[in-house]
Amino acid sequence: MLHTALRECTEEIGVPADKIDILGELDECATSSSNYIISAYAGLIPYPYDFKIDRDEIDRIIKVPVAVLLDKKYQRANPEILAGQIPPVYRYGNEVIWGATAQILNQFLGIWVDVNSKLKKQSSKP
Repeated sequence: MLHTALRECTEEIGVPADKIDILGELDECATSSSNYIISAYAGLIPYPYDFKIDRDEIDRIIKVPVAVLLDKKYQRANPEILAGQIPPVYRYGNEVIWGATAQILNQFLGIWVDVNSKLKKQSSKP
């Protein structure tokens, strides 16, 4: 699955696999509009990066600071209930991040908060 994710990243946004430092795999995410299951990975790429998007694959890249995504005023509840849960929706400027992308992002942000909390606790120990 990782090989597929890296290939898609290269095809869709022009980032070759050797430029990505994989942090880990996220939980699989089922899409509501199709029968696809997405296997998502978190990774680091050099910043800044000159993305080369494939317009046949994606429309655009939305750059949103993590601090903004963690701010509750940019999060909106989606009125739709999926699998007994209300899926997240993020709004930033005129952009709306929803669906499987928002679900994957929500999981990543939960991990981000947890890791940062643990790092703060460790750094405050004598």
